[in-house]
Amino acid sequence: MLLKLDITRAFDNVSWPFLLQLLQHLGFGPRWREWISMLLSTASTRVLINGHPGPPIDHAHGLRQGDPVSPMLFTLVIDVLNSMLLRAVELGLLHRLTNCHAASSISLYADDVVIFCHPDSHDLATVRRLLHVFGLASGLQTNFDKCSATPIQCTDDHMATIAGEMQCPITHFPITYLGLPLS
Repeated sequence: MLLKLDITRAFDNVSWPFLLQLLQHLGFGPRWREWISMLLSTASTRVLINGHPGPPIDHAHGLRQGDPVSPMLFTLVIDVLNSMLLRAVELGLLHRLTNCHAASSISLYADDVVIFCHPDSHDLATVRRLLHVFGLASGLQTNFDKCSATPIQCTDDHMATIAGEMQCPITHFPITYLGLPLS
């Protein structure tokens, strides 16, 4: 099954404490983390009211869209989801898709995420739990109403399982991902 995720307001919801802990875990030095912290904490927005800027609204989370560093920081954050899925495969919580290819079952491109998984209730429930935990930690919540599950060589029983576990729309090939038709 191909699960196309919708992450609610992805750039706007990144948790700063999560990001800074991630940078520390990845080995970024204190000076770099301090610079990133200053970059994040000095972000503010003003709304034009009758042509005049209103008072500044300070940000408490999220990444600035248009900032050249933000896409790279977002990529580091969303890659944690990939690491979680790989770890779940290592621990036997998720089944590998095939024995002859890498364990990775995810495609990440900015905030466009596709997860490939087996359409059985155990794997689907595990994926949902991982997405929930990832959302709590990172601030990146999955909006299942806007996600889509696309069966790949699935039986009617699989389709019923997908519908019951994922609680998101089921789409059929051909679909569009990153502006490209998939079939």
